[in-house]
Amino acid sequence: MTRGLKSSRRAVVAAISSLAVATGMLVLRFEVKGRLAARVSEALQEERMASVQLMALSAFDEEHLRALRERTTRFRLRLGENSTWEQAQGYLGGRWTHEGDTTTEHGAYSTRVHRIRMSAPSIADWPQIVDAVALLEKSPGIQVEGIEMRSSGSAVQRSLDYVGMRLVVQTRSESAEKFSR
Repeated sequence: MTRGLKSSRRAVVAAISSLAVATGMLVLRFEVKGRLAARVSEALQEERMASVQLMALSAFDEEHLRALRERTTRFRLRLGENSTWEQAQGYLGGRWTHEGDTTTEHGAYSTRVHRIRMSAPSIADWPQIVDAVALLEKSPGIQVEGIEMRSSGSAVQRSLDYVGMRLVVQTRSESAEKFSR
C-alpha cells in the first residue's frame, strides 16, 4: 500500500506542477494580450488625433490641393523647350553680346540666367530694344529679370555706354522629358 501511495504522490505532484505551469502560461498569455490590446488602443488613439489634426490643417483640403495642381500645370505650360535660348537670340539680333550664364538644375526643369549687353546703343536702337523685350516676355520659358543702363559724360552732354539685360530661361530638363514620354 505504501508503494501505491508513493506513485500516487508522484502523479499528484506531476499534476500539480502541470497545473501550475498551465496556470502560469495562461496568466502570461492574458498579460501579453492585455499589453497588445493596450498598444493597439494607443495606436488607434494616436491615429485619431493625427487625423483630427490633419483635418484641422486647411492647407491640405481639396480646394487648396486643386489650386496647387492648377498652379503646377500653369508653371509646366510656361516652361520653354530646349531651343528657347536660341529663339531668344534670334529675337535679339546681332548687336547683343552674351556675357555669360549660370545654370541651376531643379530636377524636372532647369533655370539659366543669361546676362546680355548692347554696347553704345543709339536712339534708333530703342524701338528694337523695346520690341525685343516685348517678344521675350511673351515667349514661354523666358522672363526679363532686369534691365540696366550705364551712361557717362557731363551734366550737359551724356552718352549711353550700354544697355544690359538679365534673362531667365526656364526649360524642361532632359531627364524629365525622358520620364514624361
